[in-house]
Amino acid sequence: MDFRALGPLEVRRPDGTRVELGSAKVRTLLAVLLADAGRPVPVDVIVDQLWGDTPPPSATGTVQTYVSQLRRALAAPGTESLVVTRAPGYALVVEPDAVDVLHLPRLVAAAHDSVESGAVADAEAPLVSAIELWRGEPFPELGDRHVGAAAERARLTELWLQARELLATVRLRLGRPDAAVVDLERLVVEHPLRERVWARLVEALYAAHRQADALEACRTAARLLRDELGIDPGPELRALEEAVLRQDPDLLHAPAPPAARPAEPMQVTEASLVGRRAERARIRAAMAEVTRGHGSVLLLEGEAGIGKTRLAEAAATSAAAQGWRVAWSRCADDAGAPSLWPWTNVVSALGTEPLAAPAEDDPDRSRFTVFEEIRGRLRATAATTPVLVVLDDLQAADTTSVQLLQLLAHHLADMRLLVVVTVRTVGEALPLAVTECLAAIASEPHAQRIQLAGLGEGDVRDLVTATLRATEDEAPPDPDGLAREVYSRTDGNPFIVVELVRLLRAEDGLAEGAARPVALPPSVRDVLSHRLTRLPEETAALLRLAALVGRDVELGLLQSAAETDAERVIELLEPAVVSGVLTEEDGWRWRFSHALVQETLLDGMPRVTEARLHARVARALEQRGDGVEVERRAHHLFHAVPVLGAAPARRYAVLAAAAARERVGHAEAAAHTRRALSLLPPGEDDVERHRLLVTLGDDLLRTGHLLEAQDVVAEALDLARRLDDPVLLAEAASVWGGVTLWNWRGYGVVDEDLVHLLRTLADRAQHHDPALQARLLGTLGVELAYSDRRADGVAYAARAVEIARDLGDPVVLGRALNNYGLVTWGSDDRVERRLEAADESMSLAGRGLPARTEFFARLHRGPLRLHLGDVEGFRQDLAGATRLAEGLTGPEVRPHILYQEAGLAMLEGDWDVAEQRAEEAYELYRRTSLWGAQCCLALHRFTFRRREGRVGEVLDLLVDGGDMGVPLLQSVAVLAAVEAGDPEEARRLRRRWAPALPQDWTTDAHVVVRAWLELRTGADVDASYLELLPLSGRQVVVGTATAVWGPYDAVLADLAAARGDEAAARMHRERALAHGRRLGSPWQSGLSVGR
Repeated sequence: MDFRALGPLEVRRPDGTRVELGSAKVRTLLAVLLADAGRPVPVDVIVDQLWGDTPPPSATGTVQTYVSQLRRALAAPGTESLVVTRAPGYALVVEPDAVDVLHLPRLVAAAHDSVESGAVADAEAPLVSAIELWRGEPFPELGDRHVGAAAERARLTELWLQARELLATVRLRLGRPDAAVVDLERLVVEHPLRERVWARLVEALYAAHRQADALEACRTAARLLRDELGIDPGPELRALEEAVLRQDPDLLHAPAPPAARPAEPMQVTEASLVGRRAERARIRAAMAEVTRGHGSVLLLEGEAGIGKTRLAEAAATSAAAQGWRVAWSRCADDAGAPSLWPWTNVVSALGTEPLAAPAEDDPDRSRFTVFEEIRGRLRATAATTPVLVVLDDLQAADTTSVQLLQLLAHHLADMRLLVVVTVRTVGEALPLAVTECLAAIASEPHAQRIQLAGLGEGDVRDLVTATLRATEDEAPPDPDGLAREVYSRTDGNPFIVVELVRLLRAEDGLAEGAARPVALPPSVRDVLSHRLTRLPEETAALLRLAALVGRDVELGLLQSAAETDAERVIELLEPAVVSGVLTEEDGWRWRFSHALVQETLLDGMPRVTEARLHARVARALEQRGDGVEVERRAHHLFHAVPVLGAAPARRYAVLAAAAARERVGHAEAAAHTRRALSLLPPGEDDVERHRLLVTLGDDLLRTGHLLEAQDVVAEALDLARRLDDPVLLAEAASVWGGVTLWNWRGYGVVDEDLVHLLRTLADRAQHHDPALQARLLGTLGVELAYSDRRADGVAYAARAVEIARDLGDPVVLGRALNNYGLVTWGSDDRVERRLEAADESMSLAGRGLPARTEFFARLHRGPLRLHLGDVEGFRQDLAGATRLAEGLTGPEVRPHILYQEAGLAMLEGDWDVAEQRAEEAYELYRRTSLWGAQCCLALHRFTFRRREGRVGEVLDLLVDGGDMGVPLLQSVAVLAAVEAGDPEEARRLRRRWAPALPQDWTTDAHVVVRAWLELRTGADVDASYLELLPLSGRQVVVGTATAVWGPYDAVLADLAAARGDEAAARMHRERALAHGRRLGSPWQSGLSVGR
C-alpha cells in the first residue's frame, strides 16, 4: 500500500484503488501514526490529538475501537496487520518507500548522490518523482496540536523546494536552460523573497540567451527585497548582476548544484555508516545555510547506541573535507572533569589561547564575560572559514558549560558556525540544566532537534553485511534470515546490531543450523557482558580500572594506577583492541568504542572493589603532581572513602570547589561543597561545618537558587546559635536575603526568631561593618513586610539605603534599594517610592551594579511604568531584562520574563499568546522552591476564563488559592461564584474567609475585585467609587504585570453609573478611551466605549 500525507491523507492499494478510511477520527489516528511511522506512539498522545483537552471518559477504549477500524481498513489477504500494539501505544509498520513523507527525502538524497558522483543525468528522474509526490501541505489532519507537526511541515516543504531548485539546476547543467527557466519562474512567483532561486533564474535566463530578462530579474529581486524586507540583495545576486552587465563568459558555464554534498569517508568500529539518509540531508542543508552566514544548532537525540556520535562524526568529516575548521569536544571524557571542560577543549581545538579567569566580582557578569570571550573566538575563526563545533554527550556536561551553550545558541544568526550536539534523551534522567537548555534551544528559529530512531530492516541487513565484510567473514547461509532476526532483536539500534553480530561470530552462531534464538542475550548490556567474558581475566581487570578513569585513558596514568610497566599495559590491552572494545588513539591513548562498553564494565562492580580502584587512580593522579587534576582527584577520592577515609576526600572537595569558582563554575562549586559537608561526621568540627554551609549558601545565591540558599543559611544560623558565637552568626546572616522580584517568604509569613536575630546583629555591626549592617537592615525590612510592623520594616530598609549611599558601593546599594522596594509595596505612596528606588538602582547600571540586580530593577520598574500609562517604558524595561536574562542563571529568571510577556500580550489583546506564556511560566516556576506559582496560575486562569464567560470552570482552583491565605484570591473566588450564577456558594465562601484588604502587592488589584463584587451585589458602590477614584488615569496591573485588567476608569465609569452619576460615568468612559488609545490596547479602547 501507498500512504500519502503530502497533502490530504489518502491510502492506495497496489492496484491504485483508494482505501476508504472511514470517520475523521480514524483518519486523524492514521495521520498521527504516519507522523512517527515505525515508532510506537503513546496512547495519551493519540488521545490528546483526537480530543485535545476534553477527552471522553472512555478515551482509551474508544482509541482501541478506532485502531480496530483502521486495521480492518488496511487489511490485505495473507498479510499481517500494519498497525501493531507496541508499548506504550501503537505503531504503523511500513516500508519507508511506501510512505511519501519518508520517500521524498530518500529521492532527494539519491539525486544529490548522483550529482556528486558526476552522473548528473541520473538525478533528474528521482527529482521529478519527488516533486510529483507533493499534493499540498503535509499532515493537514494534525493541525497545530501535534508536537513537531509544524517543524515537520517546514522541513518537508523546504525539501520539496530544494528538489525543485535542484531539478532546475540539473536541467541547466544538461544544456536545457529553457526548461530550467520554466521551473524557476514558477518558483520565484511562489517564493519571491528566496534569493537563491532568483540567482538560479538569472543564470538560466542568461544561458538561454535572454540577457535583458536576466538583468531585469536581478533588478526585480532587488526591488522586492528592499520593499518587503528593507534589505539589499546578498553578495551572490549583486555579483550576478555585475556579471550580466559585463557579459561574463563564465555565466554560460553550468553552475554547481546547490547544497551539494562532498564525499563522506566514514568509519565506525568496522562498519561504514549505513542509512540515515534523511538525517544526513538535514545536516547538509544546515551546512549549506551556515556557509551563507546563517549559524545553526543541531541537536542529535536518542537512546544509547542509536548512532548520534556516528552521525556527528559524519558531519565533522564532511565539514573537514570542505575546508571547515572542526572542534570536537566530548563532555564525558574524564570522570571528575573540571567545569567548562567541553569549552576548554573547543578553544584548544581552535588553536587559540586558553581561557583566562574573568576579573569581575559579579558572577553573572563573569559568566557572560566568559561567554563573550568564547563567542568572540568562534566569530573570529568563522570570519575566515566556516566552523563546526561538536559537543558530544551533553547529558554529562557540567552546568556552566550547558548554560554557555544555551547562550551561544541565541547568538548564532550572523555567524558561519554550526554547533552539533549529541545528547542521550532516552533511558537517561537528564539534569535540570540540560532539560532547560534543550527546551530553550528548541525555541530558537535556527535550531533543529533530530530524534534518531532505529534503522529499518533493509539498513540493518546492510549493516550486518558490512560488519561481516570488515571481519573478512564469509556471508552466512541465510543472510536475509539473519538480518531479520537481528532486526527483531535490536529494534535497529546500530551499536547493538554490530555487537550482536560480533558475538554470534565469536560463538559460531553464524554457522548453518546454529540455534541462534537460544544463544542471543536479551539486552545490549547482556550482549556486551557476554563478549567481555571472552577476554582474558587480566585484560578485563585492567579495562575495569580504565573504565573508572573515563572514556579516554592514556598510558602513563593507567600504568601508574595498575602498578605495572608500560609494556605490560600495552600487552594486556591488545585483546581489547582486537575485539573492538577499545580503539587506539594517537600518543599512546585508548578510547572505549562506546560509552555503553564503559558503563557495562562498571555495572555490578562490588562497592569495595570500586573504592579500591578509585583509590589507585587517585594515587596515580597525585604522583603526576599536576595542579589541574584537583577536581579529578576530588572525584576519585570521594568514591575511595571506604578505603582511604573521609579526610583526604573532604580536603580535595574543598579545593575542587575553589578551583570551580575560579572558572565561574559556582554550580559545580556547590556540588563539591555538598560532598565536603556529607563527609563531616555529625557533631564533629561544627565550626568547619558552619564555614562550609555559609560557602554553599553563597554559591547557591550566585547561581540564582535563592530559596535553597536560604535553607542552607538557616541551617548555618541554627548551628551558630547553638555554638553561641556572634561572629559565626554575623557571617551566616550576611548571606541571608538577597536581591529578588517577589518576597522570598510565602504570603503572610513572618519569622519572628529571625527578625529578632537580624535586629540584634544589625545593632552589633553598626560600629565595625557598615556594609554588613546595610545588608542586615535591608533583609530585616523585607522580613517585616507581611507583619503588622511593616512601618518599622520600611524604616529599617530606608536606613539600609542611607548607609549604602554613604559607602558608595553599588553592589550594597543595589541590594538595599531592592529590599526597600519590596517592603514599601504596602505603603500608601507605594508607586512613587518603588519607582524612585528602581530609578536610583538603574542609575547605577554600568557603574558596578550586578547584572542580576539590574535585571530585577527593570522587572520592578517596568510594571510601575505601565501602571502609570507609560507602555513604552514597560516595553523597554522588559526588553532590557530579557537581554540581561541571557547571561543569568537560576530557576526563576525565565519564568519572570514569561510572566511579564504574558502581561504584555494581554495588553495587546493577543490572548492566546498570553495564555501560552502564562502556562509556560507556571510549568517552570512550580519546579522551583519559590512561593507564588499556584497564586499566579489561579489569577491567570481567572483572567482568561472570565473573559470567555467560563469563570465557573476555575472556581475550585480559586477556592484552593483562597485557602492559601491570600485575601486577593479569596475575593476573586467569591466574585467567580457570583458571576457563575451560584450566589449560595458565594455566601458560603464569604463566611469561610474573613474580609480583609491588606496593604501589599495585591492591594491595587484587590480594590478592583471588590468593586466588581459591589457592582454585582448592589452593595456599597459609593465606598468603592471613592476607594478607586485616586487611581483614575492608571492601569490595573496585577503584581509585577503577571496580568493586566484594563483602565481603572472603566470600572469607575460603571460605579458612577450605578450611583446614578451619569456625568461622572461619561467622564470616566472618555478617560478610559483615551487611556486605551495611549497604551495602544485595542480591547481596552473597545471596553471603554462598549459600556
